[in-house]
Amino acid sequence: SHQTAYKVLLAAANVTWCKVTHLWKAGMESGSAAGELAVDEMATMPKDDKGKVFRYATELFPPVMRVMAGFTKGDKYFVPRTSIEFPAEWGSIESLIFPNIQTWRAQVASPRGDKSKAAHDFLFCMLPFLAQVVVQDGIYWIDEFRDHPISALILSIMPADYERWARDQRILLKEHLVARKESRVSELNAAVQESYDIIRGEQSAMRREQKEQKEQTE
Repeated sequence: SHQTAYKVLLAAANVTWCKVTHLWKAGMESGSAAGELAVDEMATMPKDDKGKVFRYATELFPPVMRVMAGFTKGDKYFVPRTSIEFPAEWGSIESLIFPNIQTWRAQVASPRGDKSKAAHDFLFCMLPFLAQVVVQDGIYWIDEFRDHPISALILSIMPADYERWARDQRILLKEHLVARKESRVSELNAAVQESYDIIRGEQSAMRREQKEQKEQTE
């Protein structure tokens, strides 16, 4: 159950929490406070003996997850590494990270293979995406966690020029982030100026109206 899963997770992390069953309530309240959770996105539970109706989220609601990740309402989800493109000479990234992936796909395609959508999506969607993430995030892993086994594994399976390529990508992404920050500051300044102009215009209109009313009464 949901409660059991949380208990196992928290116990493994050596965390003691006496209100495990209230975790979902805290998430709902946080999402609602951020303006991202509406009543029609929640299911209704039966009334209790006092006539109160309780509601609970039936699934992970993407807008709420964005708020929990630190994004404001309407803010675009931006991950710098997704703009990284791989050198064509590297060939198939998924085969570099998962050398047996073609064998697994052949096994699934065999007469006795698993023909479920889950198996297909795992081999043709999830693993290729995971391979890209590993190579893209690897540019930081091998730099910040040089002695970690995962960094050593990445360097051992990637082409010889991966480390140099990773260094170049870190520089490019840093420049990209600086340019994006400057662009957002410019957009914010323009928005502030526009708001100021609107307020100033409204104040001028009010003054004119007050002046006209005064002249009429005189």
